[in-house]
Amino acid sequence: MRDHLLELFDYDLWANSLWIEYLEGRPSSTAELEQMAHLLGSQWMWVTRVGGTSPTDFKLPEPTLDTLKTLNWQWTEVIKTQSVSTSISYRRTTGEEQTLTIQQIASHVINHGSYHRGVLRGIALGENRWDFPDTDLAVYFNNKEIR
Repeated sequence: MRDHLLELFDYDLWANSLWIEYLEGRPSSTAELEQMAHLLGSQWMWVTRVGGTSPTDFKLPEPTLDTLKTLNWQWTEVIKTQSVSTSISYRRTTGEEQTLTIQQIASHVINHGSYHRGVLRGIALGENRWDFPDTDLAVYFNNKEIR
């Protein structure tokens, strides 16, 4: 499972990097920048919870490659150094207490990122733009040796 999660975080880094480069290379709407900031902010929120703190308030990070790389490094360190079956108790921003394993949290983080990249795609299509990056997992797997 550890290797699988590490591969998914490699995919996540690749996909988010493509979107950040795309957004930096053109005039981006507030909605697009907010989606990417939310995606990265959620990754930060979850890795902070895994570290033992449940933030109740935070500022969304700037959606930059540096922020992305830092978060990816933090996640890969968690997966490499901790048992993914470890249970993590945390508080949601609503105050509700919950418990998930690191494996469940990491899976959620990856899925959440895919969801918000889909939202970004929807924004682009709504503006009749088709030049956005194709970040499907199958594309990643088929082009992995190129990187």
